[in-house]
Amino acid sequence: MNRLGDIVKEKGLKKGYIAKKIGVGIPTLQRYIEGINYPGADIAKKLSELLGYSIEDIFFAKNTIIVVNDKNESVVK
Repeated sequence: MNRLGDIVKEKGLKKGYIAKKIGVGIPTLQRYIEGINYPGADIAKKLSELLGYSIEDIFFAKNTIIVVNDKNESVVK
């Protein structure tokens, strides 16, 4: 889980603008936002600089607990 989507909304930036600035396609950026893929160090650094957040703040959730219930379903709290 990452905060990239929330930060993009907070900043009011268009995905096309961000994708162009960091040198990726919009579908790739969307996969980063959804947590399907994660960028390499160079792209993560560009995102950090563009958005004004540390890489840790963008990609590493804080205070997140994942609980697995008796049905083996993960629940993020």
